[in-house]
Amino acid sequence: MNRKIDSYFNSKYIQNELLPIMSQMYFAILVDETKDVSKTEQLSIMVRYFYNNTINERFLGFVPCSLLNA
Repeated sequence: MNRKIDSYFNSKYIQNELLPIMSQMYFAILVDETKDVSKTEQLSIMVRYFYNNTINERFLGFVPCSLLNA
């Protein structure tokens, strides 16, 4: 099947391919909101996964929050 490559992984085709793969992996996405020293609201994003019989945790970054509504 010829498809345009979706580099953002947000097409329905990529998502449908990723879901079965992810269901066989052991991982968690951790997201927490907090204020930094300058009182800017931000999200911290981490991923925790099991690989080579070890639990690993990686910090992915901070994302500033412009809106605080659900």
